[in-house]
Amino acid sequence: MDGSYENKFFGIDWELPTDCQYDDTLAQQWTKSSYPEMYPLAEKVYDMKQRIKMPPEQVKESIIFKLFKSQNQNSSIVLYAENISTIKGAQVSNLDDYMQQALKEAKENKQIALDSEDYESERIGGTKFYKLTGQIKVPNQVIVQHYYFTIINNFGLTVILSANDNAGIAKPEEKLETLSF
Repeated sequence: MDGSYENKFFGIDWELPTDCQYDDTLAQQWTKSSYPEMYPLAEKVYDMKQRIKMPPEQVKESIIFKLFKSQNQNSSIVLYAENISTIKGAQVSNLDDYMQQALKEAKENKQIALDSEDYESERIGGTKFYKLTGQIKVPNQVIVQHYYFTIINNFGLTVILSANDNAGIAKPEEKLETLSF
C-alpha cells in the first residue's frame, strides 16, 4: 500500500502510515465542474477513489478521512474540514476567530475535557496552526486528543490525533512532520 495522501483543494501532501486502515466513507463529495483542476478532491491513499458531486462553497463540514490501527480505533488521525461561512452564530474571518469558535464548541461539549483553554501556535508544513490538547470521554474510557486548527480556502481545517494515553499520542504526532502544503 502507498501511504502518500494528496489533497489538491487544500494543497496537502502527507506521508501517512501504511499499517493503518484508511476510511473516507464520511467524506463529503465535491464537484468536477466547479473545480476541474482539483478533481478529485483527494488522490486517496490505498484503494478508494471517491468522486465528487458538490462544489466546495456548498459543503458545510466534512470528515475527509480517518486513519486508524485496525485493532485499536482509539489511536487515529482524523482530517476534518468546516466551511467557515456556514458557522452559525459566529463571525469567523481568520484563524483567531476560528480558534475562539473551536474553544467555545469544546467547552459546550460535555464529552470533551480540555487540558487548558490556552492554545499554542505551531508551524506545520509551513502553515500556521493552533493546538489544543484534551481528552474525550467515551463509554468506559478516556481518549487523549490533540487538535490542530488552521484555515485554508475559507475552510477551517482540523487534524485530530487520538490515542489511549499521552505516550500513545506520540506516534500519530510524529506523522505531522510529514504534512506539507
